[in-house]
Amino acid sequence: MKPVTLPPRDTWIDYTCEVATDAVTLYRLLSDIDQWPAWTPGLRAVWRRQRGPVYPGMHFVMVMEGPGPGLPLPCTMFQNDPLRLEWGGGAMGSVIRHSMELTPLGPDRTQLRHLEYATGLLALATRPFAASAHAHDLRWSEAVAWRFSRD
Repeated sequence: MKPVTLPPRDTWIDYTCEVATDAVTLYRLLSDIDQWPAWTPGLRAVWRRQRGPVYPGMHFVMVMEGPGPGLPLPCTMFQNDPLRLEWGGGAMGSVIRHSMELTPLGPDRTQLRHLEYATGLLALATRPFAASAHAHDLRWSEAVAWRFSRD
C-alpha cells in the first residue's frame, strides 16, 4: 500500500534508461506527437486542431486503447524544449503531469527520464488505474529505447 501524503501524490513511473542515439535525434522523435501512435504501445491516436510545431499552451487529446473507441485524455503541452517535454491536465487544483527529460551522454547516447504523476483528487481518483498506467509508461520507454537499439 502506498503511503498517504497531503496533498496526495502518486508517481506512476519515474524510469530512467539510456537510448543509443544523440539527444537531437531523440528529441525529434519525442516532439513529433502526431507520430506517437505509430510506435507507442497502447496509444490509438493523437487529435489536435492543426498540424505543425508543438508549443506550450497547445491542446491535444491522446486516445488510449480501451473499450469501444478508446479512452480520450485531454492534454495541454506545458514545455517543449530540446531537453524536456511536459504535458498533462488538471482539474479542481489537482494535476496529472507526464514528462520526458533528455540528458546527452555522448555523441550516440542519451539518458531518458520518463516521469508521470498525479496529485490531489486526480491522484485519488486514478489509484485503481495506477498499475496499468505504470505498465503503459514502461512499454512507452521500452519502445523508445528499442527504436534505437543496436542488435
